[in-house]
Amino acid sequence: MAQLSQRLAGDEHEHEAEVVPVDIFKDGSGTPLCCIHDGFGLSWSYRSLATYHDGPVIGINQVPSAGEAEPDSIAGMAVLYADRIQALYPSGPYQLLGWSIGGVIAHEVAIELRRRGAVVERLILLDPALTPVAAFPTRRSLDKSRIFEKIVAASKSEVPARSRQLVFQRAAELMDEGDGGQRELPLPLEGMLGLMARSLDANTRRLRRHRPGVFDGDAVVFVAVQGEGLGKMLPGFQAKMANEGQMRRWRRNVAGDISSVPVECTHHTMLTEESLKLYGEQLREALDG
Repeated sequence: MAQLSQRLAGDEHEHEAEVVPVDIFKDGSGTPLCCIHDGFGLSWSYRSLATYHDGPVIGINQVPSAGEAEPDSIAGMAVLYADRIQALYPSGPYQLLGWSIGGVIAHEVAIELRRRGAVVERLILLDPALTPVAAFPTRRSLDKSRIFEKIVAASKSEVPARSRQLVFQRAAELMDEGDGGQRELPLPLEGMLGLMARSLDANTRRLRRHRPGVFDGDAVVFVAVQGEGLGKMLPGFQAKMANEGQMRRWRRNVAGDISSVPVECTHHTMLTEESLKLYGEQLREALDG
């Protein structure tokens, strides 16, 4: 992964200031849903969740605000992100959500907010990944095409199969074509690739060192039960093991009630439009409950 970062980073930290620390996907009243960035450092994948929540929806991105130092651990990230959340919504209550590595960070943010005496009504974990292997189960998860797909998905463009062989310039053309010539990305492509690659490297290191605490509230875990690789050959076995494994791992880190919702998708398709159709109403019920 260090090689990946070196290939993609370009000028270090160029363009990072153009990504805001907190994105507001939906404003309004009610309990805010605070969505923690994924392993690539971006929260844009959560934009579609505004449909499933009546209150405000915000996304925490992995870029520093003025005067913030970069934390060296997930616990440090939790303190920083709790500060950001309370700067917007000082009194709470709050709902926390995260996908993949973001689920692990959201869990720690929930613990930090509770330590401060705040009310966390619900913790929602979307196929949370406590290990790098769980977050990136195949080599393809780490290659350049995967990052291309992530960027194009964020720009609401479809990703044709040939994108796996694209270079930077062709990927930029693809995004222009896919969005009628109106690119929605806030960063130039190479700057974005660099930001995502650095975030990926740093978060993988943090995840390896992380020892999760115990959240004293309730949690719902949405589990992707379709596998990749061997799991495709043994779908029933994969689904059973995925669901049981997630519950076994998280039950000891959640002191309140914890429940799971199996979803017929893979880890990396958890937030696609097709997957959200499968569990969106259950997500709405979890947030309203």
